[in-house]
Amino acid sequence: MRRLPLILAAAVALATAAPARAHALDIGPAPAAGELAGDGWQRAFDGRNAPYDGKCAPLAPGLYQPYSTTGEPIACDLPAGARLFIQFGAYCASWEGVRAPWEQRRCAVESDAPIEGLRLSARGRSVEIDRHRFEFVTRWRWVWVPEGEHHGLQTFTAHGHAAIIDGLRDGDVVTLDIGFPDGPFTFTVNVHR
Repeated sequence: MRRLPLILAAAVALATAAPARAHALDIGPAPAAGELAGDGWQRAFDGRNAPYDGKCAPLAPGLYQPYSTTGEPIACDLPAGARLFIQFGAYCASWEGVRAPWEQRRCAVESDAPIEGLRLSARGRSVEIDRHRFEFVTRWRWVWVPEGEHHGLQTFTAHGHAAIIDGLRDGDVVTLDIGFPDGPFTFTVNVHR
């Protein structure tokens, strides 16, 4: 098992949902967080996010993923009405020797156990997202790894916590404070409309 040295996040704008109210900021649990998170991890593994390092990667119409392999602040250009999907977690994969779906799931959950806190903040509002209602586990997923000694068809499962932020404005700064056992780290997304 290895923790991917990146933070994944995605902005979600669902065509069937009402547009976010620009004046009201809300941070809440993400419906279908496991699927959204799994899509984000898959894009990182298959190389589709590489050109977007430090920026927002488009996933689909109205769907974005601020992406960083370094942990440096991200400049995220979001269209009006977009909602930000923030996730943090760990994965376990077949290329690491963890093969069975139940083994990958257990490994990913255990890998996140040392995290001491996840505080998501924007515009003066903070929510502790390391709670059960923000937790997700992806389904066992197939991914094509395009390069390296483990290239080819592989599998992975991820675990973590995620939230959606509604009502973001131009100039908002979103932070995710992560409590690692060896000290805290803050991941920052600068929102532009």
